[in-house]
Amino acid sequence: MKRDAAATPGIDPVTFEVLRLGLDAIADEMAYTIVRSARSTMIKDCMDYSASLCTAQGELIAQAVNIPVMMCSTPDALLPTIRKLGATLAPGDCIILSDPYEGGSHLPDIFMFVPIFWEGRLVAFSSTCAHHADVGGMVPGSGSSDATEIFQEGLRIPILKLYERGKPNAALYELILRNVRFPSMLEGDLEAQRSACLIGERELQRLIARYGVDTVTNGMTALLEYSERIVREEIRAMPDGVYEFTDYVDEDGMDPDPIPIRLSLEIRGDRVIADFSQSAPQVRGSINCSLSVTKASTFTAVKCFCRRPFPPNSGFFRPIEVIAPEGSVLNVTFPGATFMRGLTIYRINNVLFGALARAMPERAIAADEGGTSIVVMEGLAADNERFLYMETISGAWGARATADGIDCASNVTGLQSNTPVEVLETEYPVEMVQYGFVPDSGGAGRHRGGLSLVREYRYLAERGTLQMRADRVRFAPYGLYGGGPGGRSANRLDPHGKDIALAAKVKGRPLTRGEVVRHVLAGGGGYGWPFEREPAAVVEDVRDGKVTPAAARRDYGVALDPTTLAVDEAETARLREAMRAGVNTADPPLFTQ
Repeated sequence: MKRDAAATPGIDPVTFEVLRLGLDAIADEMAYTIVRSARSTMIKDCMDYSASLCTAQGELIAQAVNIPVMMCSTPDALLPTIRKLGATLAPGDCIILSDPYEGGSHLPDIFMFVPIFWEGRLVAFSSTCAHHADVGGMVPGSGSSDATEIFQEGLRIPILKLYERGKPNAALYELILRNVRFPSMLEGDLEAQRSACLIGERELQRLIARYGVDTVTNGMTALLEYSERIVREEIRAMPDGVYEFTDYVDEDGMDPDPIPIRLSLEIRGDRVIADFSQSAPQVRGSINCSLSVTKASTFTAVKCFCRRPFPPNSGFFRPIEVIAPEGSVLNVTFPGATFMRGLTIYRINNVLFGALARAMPERAIAADEGGTSIVVMEGLAADNERFLYMETISGAWGARATADGIDCASNVTGLQSNTPVEVLETEYPVEMVQYGFVPDSGGAGRHRGGLSLVREYRYLAERGTLQMRADRVRFAPYGLYGGGPGGRSANRLDPHGKDIALAAKVKGRPLTRGEVVRHVLAGGGGYGWPFEREPAAVVEDVRDGKVTPAAARRDYGVALDPTTLAVDEAETARLREAMRAGVNTADPPLFTQ
């Protein structure tokens, strides 16, 4: 950080940096506590959780390296909590919340807050949020793509104290656990969250004991002001203007019509105004977003276009205004369903990247895979015990002006992991038949899009049900400035036999022993004309199995000897000249989808 980091009296640059790193370390230790002690695959393996510290006023001050959109929405969950319970908060309290109409995001994401006191004074909050594998509702896993109202999606937890002055609220615990399918798993995951919050409380109190309460709280103020100042300077360096972009969610799981996410992004001095007013109205299906996650996805995208590092706290939210009318797909009104809002969150990120690509093509990133997919398998294991396997599947990054997209990696909004095969096969009656790259799935370009992945599951239990959440079947991830789109997503049943096509959003389909389910995630978009890619890079991709010889010729204009893979220089020159003749190289299209 710069030496001018501390603008608050009494906070010198060295103390500022010590406090910044100390707060970050506390958040990281909280995160490690969750992943080491949680029970469900969604949390301990897919890492669908977050940990952070907030000020006494409810502003995010430090976060672990977890899901950005989860942490950036934390203040919108904490502020209603402070308004509702602030006067009654005491040491030992632990508050939970999941209702998206009271500050939450969707019902499986349970926020937890522990107020942190020092000598009777409220100084901060430790916070965690985690995606619980089942919170009741109409289907196992709580997330049916044909849910049309929130009552079908599980237990709505308002702002309540799970612990009060250190004592558990037994009635609330019993109410929650009686309304979920796997109570011991949920109870363990809740206690993992609380343990992390208590770690945050303990470590912040140690930091205060060492440096003094005023130094620490003034340091928090300095961190917020520093992040705001850096982001305003970054925005001021961006070209003023209004930049528009539209992308689509394929459909909402209920109706076949595509769902447009339309953005008018204005950069004005040191401010960004993201106006989603022309986006789709609220839909019947469960892809609706609360305003909090729409804002969080916007904050995350803008941060990606800032070149200077800064602490990712509420200070950097201040120069960014988000407009999304009530009753729209990006600002749901009661009782709209929200479980699958993740698909819409990722599309928000895609339209922001697209709009910013108009302003700053040198910093632009083509579309990623379009969001993590979800696979849920539920049934009876050999011991007649009910099981629930649920995972998020992360895919590929789009290419950028200077580099290829990253293969099979979580996009910037998600930061999640795929379940290790060893965990899957050890803990569940499911066998992984195939897991790997999908050749030719990265969008062709001067820089190639990241490759997607395929996962094939063989169901080994007697009977069960399958649910899936996917997208990017109709609208492929876009490429930029002549780059090709990424490969499309696909779901198949019995791919090596009858090969039956499944919908992108599978709704409680029965499973029987031996059936194989195949999911292909979308690939990342390419950047720049494919015929400008270095032939040596194409050859390397072919040798690595990422691009087939046929695609090398068709998409990149590179002719290869079928045996040696040596480049046929003359034929390559002829192919590329023909490709150039078919386009306006002086004016490449912004995006290709």
